[in-house]
Amino acid sequence: MDQAHRLYRGFMRGRRRRAVISLVFPSVLFAQSGDISGVVRSQGGLGIARAKVSATCTPETAETDELGAFSLSGVSQGCRLAVAAEGFETAMYTVNGLSQRIEVVIAIDRLRQTVTVLASSPLVNSNPELSTTIDTRTLSQVPSSTRDINRFAMLDPRVRNTSSLGTDGVYGTRLAANSQLFRFTQYQMDGLSNYEPALGNGPQQVLSIASVAEYKVLVHQYGAEYGRSSAGIISAITRTGGEDWHGEVFSFLRPSGIQAAPPLSLFRVPNERFMWGGAAGGPISRSWHAFASLEGNQQTRGAFIQSPVPSFYPGHQTQYFGLVNLDWRQDERLSFYLRLNGHSTVGDNPNDAVGGFVQASAARRDSGQNVGFQVTHRRLVSRSVLNELRMGAAKSVPQSYYALHPQTQVVRQSYSTEGLSDYFDQRVITWQVSERVLWQRGSHSLQVGGDFIRNKMRDVSTSLYGSYVMSAGPPHIGEIPLRYTQTFGAAPVRYGDTLASWFVQDDLKLVPRLTLNLGVRHEYQSTTHDSNNVAPRLGFAWDVFGGGRTVFRGGAGVYYDQVFLQVVRGALQQGPDSLQATYTLPYGVTGFPVFPNSLTAPPTGAGDRRDLALYSPHRLNPYSGQFTFGVQRVLGEEWTLSANVSHMLSRKQLRTLDLNAPSLFVRTGPGQLQSAMDADATRPYEAYGRVSVRAVSLAENTGSSRYSAFDVQIAKRFTRRFQLMAHYLYSSSITYVFFTGGPNTGVPSDWGNRGIDERGPSDFHQRHRMTAQGIVDLPMSLQFTFYSIAASGLPVNPLTGVDNNGDSNLLDRPVGFGRNSFRAPSQSTMDLSLTKKLNITQQVRAELRLEGTNLINRSNILRVNAIYGDRLIASPTFLQPIAGLANTDPGRQWQVGLRITY
Repeated sequence: MDQAHRLYRGFMRGRRRRAVISLVFPSVLFAQSGDISGVVRSQGGLGIARAKVSATCTPETAETDELGAFSLSGVSQGCRLAVAAEGFETAMYTVNGLSQRIEVVIAIDRLRQTVTVLASSPLVNSNPELSTTIDTRTLSQVPSSTRDINRFAMLDPRVRNTSSLGTDGVYGTRLAANSQLFRFTQYQMDGLSNYEPALGNGPQQVLSIASVAEYKVLVHQYGAEYGRSSAGIISAITRTGGEDWHGEVFSFLRPSGIQAAPPLSLFRVPNERFMWGGAAGGPISRSWHAFASLEGNQQTRGAFIQSPVPSFYPGHQTQYFGLVNLDWRQDERLSFYLRLNGHSTVGDNPNDAVGGFVQASAARRDSGQNVGFQVTHRRLVSRSVLNELRMGAAKSVPQSYYALHPQTQVVRQSYSTEGLSDYFDQRVITWQVSERVLWQRGSHSLQVGGDFIRNKMRDVSTSLYGSYVMSAGPPHIGEIPLRYTQTFGAAPVRYGDTLASWFVQDDLKLVPRLTLNLGVRHEYQSTTHDSNNVAPRLGFAWDVFGGGRTVFRGGAGVYYDQVFLQVVRGALQQGPDSLQATYTLPYGVTGFPVFPNSLTAPPTGAGDRRDLALYSPHRLNPYSGQFTFGVQRVLGEEWTLSANVSHMLSRKQLRTLDLNAPSLFVRTGPGQLQSAMDADATRPYEAYGRVSVRAVSLAENTGSSRYSAFDVQIAKRFTRRFQLMAHYLYSSSITYVFFTGGPNTGVPSDWGNRGIDERGPSDFHQRHRMTAQGIVDLPMSLQFTFYSIAASGLPVNPLTGVDNNGDSNLLDRPVGFGRNSFRAPSQSTMDLSLTKKLNITQQVRAELRLEGTNLINRSNILRVNAIYGDRLIASPTFLQPIAGLANTDPGRQWQVGLRITY
């Protein structure tokens, strides 16, 4: 017995020699006998290997095995436990429970994100939030035709793409969570805001997959430390160097000749993409660690033009990503972190701006860039108090483009769009500082913090020529335009906003099996006039039977949205004092140009009526009240089953109000038209100040929406050579308006009726949505990975295609139809990869990979022809698919890759 005890003590001393970072773990329960056993996991459910568990009441220590399991003896009541795991944040806890097997869930350290994980485990999480964490194994193994990090957010079915899966650039992100507006989805990077405040299309700073250590999607019941979004938050944590040097180099090639033709195309088009990159990290000295990554891609992609003559337009794009991280750690009490990063993209047909009905004469050249830095200072003030200070800045060009062949635009609905003469350039600078204090005392884990953000924008836009809108279909003898729009002058504008917030949050272990999350948050945005944006949060997680195998969780809270500054920009560029003036002329008014010519000067007479956009003096922040309830159960030792219900009731939603709208025009059947002159005669104002006006638009906070959902997920941790996650969502989303900030959004069919006829599904709502992904290790060092999506079709808003009420908008619906009363076809896709692993040396390994996306070559249609026609029976072309990458997902694509790790 003594010999066995000596062998055990020698074994434990050897394990303790491994260097790890001391990390105090909250909320452990111990046995009356003094023995504790359990498992250490990350927030994403990954078992943490080689984590050191120690206690202040005993000299004994333990180290987790490859599955994250540990045991420790000699622990008494009131003892402080510590878990030492490289790459995770510090916290403290005093033991105050009874004997049982415990589960240790620790947060990743933003200063050290290189984590060694040898086994994953999706066992129950004691956190009330509903979220999905995508770990490095999934990021590196799941197939991705574009290596766009934001695509991985769609592993959670509560997040969906609002554009094609093949799109790129800022418009290629546009992720909508819980059927809410994509501009309300927030982004974070290393604990600071990464939201692009001008357009709100996606993250301000773009990261490559190789530079990300953890990617997390929060969709419901997140704590008070998170804010500025009622829809969801997507958080990325970048990698830093570890205690040993590790790295990778990779290359992927999509050869053009073997790719499937685009959906609806009558022939194949060029489709080639070359992606390359590398990353490395490790210690520079005892105190300094570094990580760097560089990635690039070049592509040539043909866009199918379906009408009037089938053809294709070649497009090209080049992108580069770079990141450098440095961190310095004096000891366990003081550390410092610096990140520098940048991105650049240039293309001549982004997201197939030419394609479908859009002709080559409308081509443009786009570019976007961003550079940023972040400094983080972290100090352990005492054994129970931790202070974190973060400062960062970013300078970006979210979008800049110009027409390649400036000319008058002619839009023939459902047939062709010819010409473009726009120029647009936008610049954004963001400064921010954030601080939080974490205090562990007894059963309380308290956080107090706040942040301050300053955004400054400058942009200029102009258009050399105007735009005609014609009736649906091909040109015919005697055709006349429906309307003509032209903007005169260039308007360089400067604007911005200031945001500030503070929060208090307490994660309280009320009793050994019940955890409460109590918090309150206050937010301020200078461009709104809300001073009472107080957001309380309450969440709970109850371990029903003990042992961490069945957990009920839920909660409720209030969540406010950050208003994107596109609405401010519109008021500056189209306000009564702007240097720019936009005129929309219905056919037949005085001053209407001779088709297809443009005006050389602003119109006079009856045509001299401008369209204005005003800034509301009472603009508010939209908000939602939410509650969630769910259960998660361990099945055996490898599987979990979870189910959740959630409900959101949103208020103060933005919608467009025309202060000078014509009176209600009542229609009882097809073919009923009111001329623009008759409609103008019913407008309440002929002038606004000294400006003759037609439409006077104002973004107001009178919209509302309701969202309810049920989701169920089954998952298996990575054991016995495979892992699996399948997640199904059933939801309902009802809104009275859907305002995106762009032209003709939030506009009703008739200004005199904005009630029940405008009630309908959210523009991005899919009633059914399911995702699944898995990894399987096969014999002969082969690995099989798959990722699939299946979903209902998107809503379609039927239109007559003519201006029935004479208000100059072409958003009139046929009599008897509500908003979004039709659906596009359902969607499904399957991506697969097969990897062969080769050991070159003991430390160097190669991976040969074959990836296929949309292997079933399904034509997933996002946008269809919405012109029903002003008739009793729908037009033959109604609901017919529209080609082009902006309207359909790509067809089947193959790529091969080589990845070398060391």
